[in-house]
Amino acid sequence: MSNSFANLQAYDERLQCFAKAGFTLATGIPFDVYGYQGIVIFFGNPHIAETKLHDERNSKFIKHTAQFIGTAAANIKILVCISIVV
Repeated sequence: MSNSFANLQAYDERLQCFAKAGFTLATGIPFDVYGYQGIVIFFGNPHIAETKLHDERNSKFIKHTAQFIGTAAANIKILVCISIVV
């Protein structure tokens, strides 16, 4: 599988470590929970059939999971702010 954007990626030592460990597929899913924004990185198995990776059910799952993780992160930030005020 050829990725035309592969040459546009900036060198990152942490990403190189992931690649050496076998994590060669990844996608970033953005989240926005009432203004608390971020990206959840999902790593994929490079040995799995590409049709499974692009399956609509898998796409929905990781999009919903990213929002769930973002919600948890936003709640932690709120709890920290509350504990500082109290």
